[in-house]
Parts: sequence; structure tokens; C-alpha cells
Amino acid sequence: MGDLVARAEEELSRALIRLLIDEPFFGHLLSGVVRDVVMPLASGSRTATMGISLGSELRLVVNADFFLHGLASREHRVGALKHEALHLLFMHPFRSAGRHDEQEREIFDLACDLVVNQLVAPDLLPDGFVTLDAFDPPLPPDQTAEAYYATLLRRAEPQEVAAPREGTRNDHDAWGASPAAPSPAMQDVLALELVRRIAEAHARTPPNHWARQPPFLRDLVAMRLRRRRPQVDWRRALRIFAASSIRTRVVGTRRRPSKRYAQEGVITGDAARVVEGIKVKRYQELAVVLDTSGSIQRPELETFFSEIHGLWRAGAALTIVEADDQVHRAWTYQGRTPDDVEGGGGNDCDPAFRWLRDDGRRWDGVIFFTDAHVPEPQVRPPCRMLWVVDNGPHDLSHLRWGRAIRMR
Repeated sequence: MGDLVARAEEELSRALIRLLIDEPFFGHLLSGVVRDVVMPLASGSRTATMGISLGSELRLVVNADFFLHGLASREHRVGALKHEALHLLFMHPFRSAGRHDEQEREIFDLACDLVVNQLVAPDLLPDGFVTLDAFDPPLPPDQTAEAYYATLLRRAEPQEVAAPREGTRNDHDAWGASPAAPSPAMQDVLALELVRRIAEAHARTPPNHWARQPPFLRDLVAMRLRRRRPQVDWRRALRIFAASSIRTRVVGTRRRPSKRYAQEGVITGDAARVVEGIKVKRYQELAVVLDTSGSIQRPELETFFSEIHGLWRAGAALTIVEADDQVHRAWTYQGRTPDDVEGGGGNDCDPAFRWLRDDGRRWDGVIFFTDAHVPEPQVRPPCRMLWVVDNGPHDLSHLRWGRAIRMR
């Protein structure tokens, strides 16, 4: 069995190199995914064929026996790899994972196969991979997965719809239906990582190869890249928020009285009071809540503290509140990043907001640095606030009480 896996891994590498040469975009997209070649199903493997797995990371799981013997040639192995890369480009695993009815999910997965198999050259498409002609009457070309799904649901006997998928179909069981499926928050993280990989694959693809792709695929990638770019200049928004929180007060200064008000060289007491100096002093007291839950890693913390340092250099008095599902400590920032932070637990904003209310200080503003994988807060902070989100989910509507800006 070990020799079978080793031969499958070698052939998988060769097929991927062939895909990189012939279809650079799809080759680069798939080369960034962890590849996991497993033993045949009888030995307890996770798949009978091959497919994308959603878990703690994106994986391409390949059954060694299927890859070597179920796919008749290297051309078919290259076609099967492009099939999986297309599923990633269309983000089909994430769109399937939200469907909880087993039969509806299987029909939607079949619809996804119908979309991507039209984009694989017929001589590369492995035997048994479902096509539009597998149905009577044949389904129309160039439809979306949702359109094919709706058509298949209208069939008189939907329980028979999945029949064409038997045989050498690829495996969708790890798209999110298993008990070990990732949480919605983790799926958001994986989706962001996939968009990053799409951007890298696009950047590495030579222009002449890219021009050969169908226009709608080029438009799809362009849409993915547009959504990846920040919609606002978040650093400017952060500076504007901090500047608008500044308070001022007038204070006296000790300065030499002007001779303009002196009588014959003598400065009277009244004149001294007239020329007493004044100065407008700016000050602000900002609370910076730092999300230290288990989903925040060291790179995110370093990014947060680089922005915190910029606020401090601008003259703000900053109180750092380290919190996950409880407040661990609060301290005054003096220009030095700590070696470590306390936390690593669950996600909840309310303990930090309660701490700010109970502290009793007059806060000029609160800035909450987080990845936004938190429940909707119920406790209102005692002042105006700003959410600064790094690597957060697509939907930030649950972040109440203030504006949310994305770092990336």
C-alpha cells in the first residue's frame, strides 16, 4: 500500500506540472493547496475518488488507487485536476456547505459539476464525469450552478437526479457536510485565503495565457480581485476618527510681559494681567480594545500594535484593554510593544465594553482591533467607537455602535 501511495504522489506531481505548463492559472491556483494522497477506501481513506476538503485548511484529498487506475491516462489526470481548480475558482465548496438537506446538497453538487465540466476539454474529461448530455433531454450550456440546481429540482423524480454521478465522479463529501466540517467563521477565513490564492495565481499567469481564457472567467477573476481590495483608505479613516476625538482647553502660560502696555518703562499690575499668556492645549483619552481571542495570531497582533504606535506618536493617551470573552488586563501604552498578550479564549465584546463603562473615565473614543469573529455585542460602549478589522468575514453588519473599517 505504501508503494501505491508513493507512485500516486509522483504521478500527481507530474500531472500538476503538466497543468502548470498547459494552463498556468489553474496550475498555480491548485499548487498552493495542500495535497493529501490517501490509501484506498477499503483501508479507511476519506474519499473514494478525489475532492477538495474544507477543514482547518484547504486540502486536495486524492485516493491513490483511483488516481492511478480509475483515471486511465495522464491527460485525464490533468483534466481531473483542472476540474478541482475550477471548483475552487467558483468557490463551490463554500456555496455547498451552507445547504443542510442531504438530497438538496447532492443535487447542488451535481449542478456544480455540470458548470465546471463544460470548461474542461473533452479529451481531458475523465470517463464517468457528468456532462449535460447525461440527461434526457440534455441540459442547456453556459448556465450557473443555481440555474442547473433549479432545473434539476423541477424533475419529476429528483431522487434519480444524482444517478449520473455514480462511477468515477469526484468527491464532494468534504465540502462541509461532515460532522467535522469547519464553523462558518472558519469558512470565512478559508474563503479569504482562497481569494488570496486566486490573486497570486492571476499575478503569476503570463498575459498570453491569460488572454486565452473565456471572457466570463476573466470577468469572474476580476470581480474576485476587486472585492479583495479595500474599499476605503482605512489608515486615513483611523486618523480622522482619532483626530475628531481630541478635546481642547485653555491654560495660562508664564511669559515675559510686553512693553507695549508699560507706562514710562514701568509695567503695572493691571498691565501684567493684560499680557498674561494663554495657550490652547489639546488632549485625548482613547481606549484601545485588543481582541486577544484564540483566533488572533501573532501577525495580526503585530499589525494592530503598529497602528497603535502611530496613534501614540500623534499624541493620544492610550489605554490598552486586552480581552477575549473576559478582560484580562488594562495598561497604559508608552511606546513599547509587549512581548505577549493575555487571552486565547472565546470571543465576546461585551466584557470589554462593561469594563469601559465601569472604569468611570471620560473616554474620548474607543478603537476595537479585532478579526470580527465575535457575536453581536449587546452592551453599548460609553463613547463613540470605531471597529478596525483584520482578515474578517465578508459581512460586518453584526458590529454595532460604530463604523467598521477593514485593514485588508
